[in-house]
Amino acid sequence: MTDAVVPGAPVPSLVRWGRSPDADLVYRTIVTCGPRTATRLGRDLGLPHRRVRDALAELHTFGAVRTDHQRRWLARPPDQVVAALRTGRLRLVDRTEQAERHHHLVGQLVPAHALVLGSGIQHLPSRQAARDRLATLVAVERYEHLAMNTEQSIAAEVARAAIPIHRALLARGVRTRALGPPPADGDTLRPEVRELRELRVEERQALDVPLKLFVIDRRVALFPVVPHDFDRGFLEISQPPIVEALLAQFERHWELATHPQEHPMSQIVLTSREQALIALLVQGHTDHTAARELQIGVRTVTKILRGLMDRLEVDNRFQLGLALGTLRAARLPSRPSTSPPQESR
Repeated sequence: MTDAVVPGAPVPSLVRWGRSPDADLVYRTIVTCGPRTATRLGRDLGLPHRRVRDALAELHTFGAVRTDHQRRWLARPPDQVVAALRTGRLRLVDRTEQAERHHHLVGQLVPAHALVLGSGIQHLPSRQAARDRLATLVAVERYEHLAMNTEQSIAAEVARAAIPIHRALLARGVRTRALGPPPADGDTLRPEVRELRELRVEERQALDVPLKLFVIDRRVALFPVVPHDFDRGFLEISQPPIVEALLAQFERHWELATHPQEHPMSQIVLTSREQALIALLVQGHTDHTAARELQIGVRTVTKILRGLMDRLEVDNRFQLGLALGTLRAARLPSRPSTSPPQESR
């Protein structure tokens, strides 16, 4: 493990990758403040020794930290840690397992003797045929649009094709729910994917997604004949018992899924007075000198800081500083002050 951690480099949230908030906080502290013993970490963060120990053990399991000869904990660079977590997460979404679940589920829900074209089941022979048919169905959709996806990365052409569909649904007030695995790293930064996600009214994420599925107004369902090979076409199902069974599968996985914004760090917008206070404290002012600069009382300073801690759900000022730095709500001065503020006598 290399120790080339760049001071001040952005530290991504490990919670997004399924790690505990304590592990995220401890890792962030080591990266930001440098090597620490477990005892020092507990004192700095105001955490019991047990929680610090468990967080370090969790970080150690995927190589995020190690100890040196002085029993201090050192951090692996954030980009390496994220790369390792990303690889581990992508392994969790196993395409072979998805294919097996797909075939098993389809075999249960659509018996071979039922696959007779014209009896509520038809074969859409290509990906484009499925897109065209979906667009036709969505054009008359009135109540609810359900989508279950198995892909972690959305192709640009797929996202662009879906955007007008979701715009039309949103304009008509059709409820839209989308369920799929966590997106591949960086996928949500692409403009077409970001626009598509913004158009979806409701979205949840799960690793265990059995098949790609669209359900229109709870009366018509479409899913691929062969998982991960959409060029082989889709089946369109309108037989009520089969559609109801597919709906039950969607609802079961929807209930087990999580909202994509469930775990990221809270966002915050500082008022002008909060910004001024934080800027002074970062420069090295004490509560008293900051209060004097802002022409407010020391109790007001305490109240402002307590309010910020409550809004960001942190327990002490050290944690508050880390959280504000992570959110870029507070910045370190470009160079240290040569004459730190003095307390009035």
